[in-house]
Amino acid sequence: MSKQTAPKDSKAGVQAIIKEHHPAAVYVHCAAHCLNLTLVNSSKILPIGPAFTLVSRIITLLRGSAKRSDAFCENIRKLQPEASKTAIPKMSDTRWVERHDAVLTFIQLKPSIEATLEDISNWPGESCASDCCAYLASMMRSEFLIALMSMKHLLGATKATSIALQGPPLELPQSMDHIRNLRHLFQQWRDGEGNGRYEKVHSDAAKLGDIRIEGRRGRPPVASSAYDHFRQTVYLPFLDFVLMDLKERFVGAASSCAQVCKLLPRWISEKDAQEEDFDDLVQLYEGILPDGDFPSEFEVWKNMWRFPLYTDTPETFTAALRVCHKATMPVIFTLLQIGASLPVTVCTAERSFSSMKLLKSYLRSNMKEDRLSNLALIYIHKDVEINVEEVIDRFAAKNRRLNFV
Repeated sequence: MSKQTAPKDSKAGVQAIIKEHHPAAVYVHCAAHCLNLTLVNSSKILPIGPAFTLVSRIITLLRGSAKRSDAFCENIRKLQPEASKTAIPKMSDTRWVERHDAVLTFIQLKPSIEATLEDISNWPGESCASDCCAYLASMMRSEFLIALMSMKHLLGATKATSIALQGPPLELPQSMDHIRNLRHLFQQWRDGEGNGRYEKVHSDAAKLGDIRIEGRRGRPPVASSAYDHFRQTVYLPFLDFVLMDLKERFVGAASSCAQVCKLLPRWISEKDAQEEDFDDLVQLYEGILPDGDFPSEFEVWKNMWRFPLYTDTPETFTAALRVCHKATMPVIFTLLQIGASLPVTVCTAERSFSSMKLLKSYLRSNMKEDRLSNLALIYIHKDVEINVEEVIDRFAAKNRRLNFV
């Protein structure tokens, strides 16, 4: 059961109903949603939030009319004819992978964006001319440039993890590995290699404009140099918040399922798992586990990987099930099955809801349930090849007024 499909309150809602009928059901966070929520919350801190808002408003303005879009494309052809992009994708509120693409495109096309905003501000009678002047002034600010490049580097690191967490074949241990690696990378940026990464952020921002301390009334600079000032006021707070939020959201999910993960061969060897580590797990699933002697089975299972007979050590529950003999180790086999069934993400299920607005259009308002289900399956499983000739033959074989055969 995923946290994103049930209310947070464990005493009411869908979670309580499922727990009432199936007390052994495990409450697991959706990993992809948790990562997205971390990025959503990080975009609300200063000055990252204003930078996100400014980028979003400029994109909305340029995409708001055909006249502005044409002016933007014309400036791209004049100033950046070698650019691979001719438009900026909209910053989605839910798909944060697309936000990374939008930020990268915004940085790539920044000269054309500035030229377009300047042109629009000079158009007579243009309602958004004053907005364009304000946007141009904000884009020149050093704080915005540092925040923009910080977003680029951090979102670039999270993009691969976000895509991986949305994949259906991913299992819980793999998802925890992805998050653990991401936290370790950000911690390196923060501690050991943080200065080197920030040097890259600062140098990239300096290529977009002049980086200097811009004084504000009541907000004195925290350092004498612009390099140290923006590192302490923009880069480090952004990184610290992401690290803290990742720890809060994923450490609890990892601990709730850590016991079943310890049955994996790599965990047995790394953590030196003992029989006592699984007492709570065996007690939780006591009602559904088959008859067997878990202590004896665990000793056999542990000894298998102390002197491995297989060249590759299984790192997932699915791979471990292939080498676990159900007849000789029924309890271990059942626990591995439970581990393989623990949900990682609900993105695959939510895609079916997203496809409804494309399939159930006003032209198909009288469509019956069978046809809607079939169209949804075709839309979702695009990788399945369809034999067109066979479809035509089956369609023609039905009793119809026209003779197709």
